[in-house]
Amino acid sequence: MKLIIRHIKKSSHILVATHTNPDGDAIGSLIAMGLSLDALNKKTTLYSESKQR
Repeated sequence: MKLIIRHIKKSSHILVATHTNPDGDAIGSLIAMGLSLDALNKKTTLYSESKQR
């Protein structure tokens, strides 16, 4: 866990991705992580490979 925190602290732009065809929990986790990183003043990109219908 300490290694992850160290990488987050030294990163300026972070990509957060979820699996293909995410369910509600995956989307919620993606958004929550993005908001958490935003609160730490990190530039973030949220990504999901799923196709829109």
